[in-house]
Amino acid sequence: MGVRAFGTMKKNLKRLSGVPPRCTGGYLPTNDVNDTSCCFKIVEYEKGQIRTLFHGLDGSRKMPAGEWLTAIKKQVKDGTSKTTYLSGWHVLLHHKECENYLLKFTKRLDKLKIVECEARGLRPKTHSPDNVWLADQIKFNLPKEDL
Repeated sequence: MGVRAFGTMKKNLKRLSGVPPRCTGGYLPTNDVNDTSCCFKIVEYEKGQIRTLFHGLDGSRKMPAGEWLTAIKKQVKDGTSKTTYLSGWHVLLHHKECENYLLKFTKRLDKLKIVECEARGLRPKTHSPDNVWLADQIKFNLPKEDL
């Protein structure tokens, strides 16, 4: 990637990462479904709607704000189809980690956004080279004007 492309990506990151987070992450994640942790997720935001990047819930990528959403747990394979793991909502614990992860994306940059959320039942995605966590439940709490 040349210097010009990297500079453009940095501009996009500033534009896409949105409002500074109200929480900084860093809550100790546990896999107890009753423990809630603050975390961050990269989503598509289009026409006032939060959408997951890949698999959604009940056949839809559209996600409501303010509701606890429960992941459908099943054995799934990564994009490489080499690693099998128990599915869950993909989140990162710190806003800065999410910003760095966002730099890996090359498509739909005009629609991608980092959003703050709450998560329950967190567990590390152990085979990920990044500090990605999987959550059993997630809730998007930001008012729409923050998106």
